[in-house]
Amino acid sequence: LQITPDGAMADDADHAKIQFYWREGYRGIKYANTVITRIDDAEFDSDEEKNAILGQAYFHRALRYYRLTHQFGDVPALMVELTEPKLDFYSTKRDVILQQLKTDLEFAQEWVPDNVNKGEVSKGAVSHLLTKVNLALGLFDDAIASASNVINSGTYALMKQPFGSTKKNVI
Repeated sequence: LQITPDGAMADDADHAKIQFYWREGYRGIKYANTVITRIDDAEFDSDEEKNAILGQAYFHRALRYYRLTHQFGDVPALMVELTEPKLDFYSTKRDVILQQLKTDLEFAQEWVPDNVNKGEVSKGAVSHLLTKVNLALGLFDDAIASASNVINSGTYALMKQPFGSTKKNVI
């Protein structure tokens, strides 16, 4: 009800956080696009290192776009770093954005390693987000394949026994 031309979209506790989610989403996209656009300006020890960093940037951009498209639907798609003022933004269809995310995440899944420091983007995180994108696109076989990459990797242990305060009630 608050998404109107004169609606209150402030960041205080009395109003919806619409502006916050929009701003923070595009802030993350801006940072990821900076890395993606300037990746060839840096020096790397190997192509594997370069592609891993590029894959991590793709992940961060995909994560923000995934959230934005699920919160707002069709949104402006900025896939390069903006280096000058731009005033002619237009919305891109949600499915078009999700298809680009799928392409980016498939690249990232190939190059991002699983043995990373805590808090860094891992192959498992990439595969998990790719699974969600595949589900959003209705590509269920692709979703099974990307989820299987996480499940069958041997890196992530799945729960096999009940736990917590209700474990005695499990039949």
